[in-house]
Amino acid sequence: MKVLFLKSATFPMVITLADVVDKQITILDTIDEDEILGGKPSETFFYGIDKLLKRNDLPYEALNALYIASGPGSYTGTRLAITIAKTLVFLIPDIAIYSASLLDVYKEMSNRVSGNADGHFLSLVYARKNKFYVSGILGKDVEIVDTIFSNEEVEGLFEQDLYCNGQFFVANSLDFSLVPTPLDYAAWYGVSTIIEDIHGFEPYYLEDVNIG
Repeated sequence: MKVLFLKSATFPMVITLADVVDKQITILDTIDEDEILGGKPSETFFYGIDKLLKRNDLPYEALNALYIASGPGSYTGTRLAITIAKTLVFLIPDIAIYSASLLDVYKEMSNRVSGNADGHFLSLVYARKNKFYVSGILGKDVEIVDTIFSNEEVEGLFEQDLYCNGQFFVANSLDFSLVPTPLDYAAWYGVSTIIEDIHGFEPYYLEDVNIG
């Protein structure tokens, strides 16, 4: 089964072609962000998808599913993913569309590394202007549910050992802003849910948040 993974809500953007057989994911090719920069994202992103398929000798009709990271992130970026999904449904009526929050993807990455779904973890998505979207569990009575923290507030969360975006951090040992966030496609695939009505689907926003 040929699938596309798309992330346009945050940088770096992701356009990845994969083959999925019995839930085993093989990455076939990916577009480097440098290849799709230099113009409006709405134009360059479609160009990137087209380029990726052509260099792998695949027509659009060969795609069986699309996995989008639907946010949180920029308003334009989140809308772009939905626009692409709607376009692909028009071109390929039988394509399946799946969605996942980036915060959930990073949580699953931490769970897979720690082996403990109840362990201390943070999910961080950079929100520009020195702020982060944050979700996590830092103790029995400390749970953060999808909110915005400043750099300084996030830094204070690293005063204990924890897993963040699939990486383990010893208390106060590293600058949190250097947290690497390469995506684990198996985690992304695992937490995604099918979108039954793409035309009525809304991307994932955090309420009452205005990053600008």
